[in-house]
Amino acid sequence: MASTWAAGRKIDYNDDDVLEAQGNTVGDADVAVSYNGWTLTVDQNGIDNLFDDDQADDVMISGTIAGWSVAMTSDQEGSTSSYKVGGNIAGVALTFTGTNNDDAGGSATGISASYAMGDLTVSAAMSDESNDAEDDSSVGFSYAMDALTVGYTTIKPGSAGTFGDEWDASVKYTAGALVASFALDETDATTIIADFALGGGASAFAAMHDKAGTADDLTTVGLNFAF
Repeated sequence: MASTWAAGRKIDYNDDDVLEAQGNTVGDADVAVSYNGWTLTVDQNGIDNLFDDDQADDVMISGTIAGWSVAMTSDQEGSTSSYKVGGNIAGVALTFTGTNNDDAGGSATGISASYAMGDLTVSAAMSDESNDAEDDSSVGFSYAMDALTVGYTTIKPGSAGTFGDEWDASVKYTAGALVASFALDETDATTIIADFALGGGASAFAAMHDKAGTADDLTTVGLNFAF
């Protein structure tokens, strides 16, 4: 069993750009207990809902059953829960997710699949939410060329949308301790991220997000330490 404490705030530069508070009181300590391949994690409002990571839960149990990964979360105060199941069938990686509390307050489920053919990986995903406008579907690919990996995903937003209404494109470069990426979407929003491993548990990062038509642009440079 382990408990962790931290101080200050940490920028979530490779996800939602939120400055996340790192301070915990003794009563809010993160606790993880593992036994026989299963892990119970307790973190008040600190565990991402497995269907929608904009929501936070308190408890998660995770493990494997017959080669499939299984995880479930719960928020006791809000009476919400979510699940995620992942595995492989005939080379196809499948992931199933669900929650009883999506953005519209109802139940939702999702499925994603990917298949690797050498350097090329193709993928598809779809969701069924309580608000039909959130029933997104997507088809995409990524292709690795030595140090470069390029990716593209076309998205059908909502049940009334069409494929191509939204899209994401990216290029990733990996060389030794350096990982750098560039991403662009249909709104001309651009993201540039570079991570460099310094050794000894330390890493440096720099990120720039230009979100077209908004005042939410972000530029950040920093260091991470793991002990």
